[in-house]
Amino acid sequence: MKTTVKMASYALLIAGLSLTSCKKNDPQPKLISSNESDESSSFNQHSADVTATNNSVDMSIDDAENAIAPSGLSGRRMSSYPGICGATVDTSQIAMKIITINYNGNSCDGLRSRTGSIKVQLTSGAHWNDAGAVLTLTYTNFKV
Repeated sequence: MKTTVKMASYALLIAGLSLTSCKKNDPQPKLISSNESDESSSFNQHSADVTATNNSVDMSIDDAENAIAPSGLSGRRMSSYPGICGATVDTSQIAMKIITINYNGNSCDGLRSRTGSIKVQLTSGAHWNDAGAVLTLTYTNFKV
């Protein structure tokens, strides 16, 4: 009987210790410090800026492709240039395989104003779509 009481006492002691040792205090909610909030805001702004920059570069490359298409450098000729909103295409140096896009207004969607110029030069190959042809884009005071 003594051993049963001892065993029961040990069992209760172990159960009591294990239950009380697992009890956790309610954690305090973590408050975001102003530094962490500023860093998060700064990161979000940086991501938005990088995306906007990449989109602007992609659109300028599209404009260069549109400017070259009817130029004769592509191996085919079109009667007119496709619309590049807010820009003029200067082909006065086409004999030297150079076309210049001069920006002076809004993009087609009207959301961005663009200024400056992009010089598109065929630096290798007879036609821009020849295998191994190289186009060099030179941005001069290009701002979006």
